[in-house]
Amino acid sequence: MSEEIFLQVEQVINEVQIEQIVNEIEIAYPGPPGPPGPSGTAGGSQTFTFNTPSTSWPVPHNYDRDPISILVFVNEEDVTGETLITLIDSNNFTVDFGSTPEVGRVVVS
Repeated sequence: MSEEIFLQVEQVINEVQIEQIVNEIEIAYPGPPGPPGPSGTAGGSQTFTFNTPSTSWPVPHNYDRDPISILVFVNEEDVTGETLITLIDSNNFTVDFGSTPEVGRVVVS
């Protein structure tokens, strides 16, 4: 004679989440100065003037880095936002006007 015993166990767990708020203050002291950086070129800007109408102006700024500021002027009007500026390398970029040849200047810094 075999007996089968069925046992059903249910366990209910109540979870409690405790959050602790901690105010932390971190005090940092300046360390020693670091080594000097590499020498760079003096600040300033360069102006490139284009007197012959062209749809593309090559600009050889020779900063050996990407320019920080490029301003494009046609008829003394700032048209920087209306042009396509393409960085070629760390010393050159082009300013493109689409199909309309323009004369003007580029100020680079």
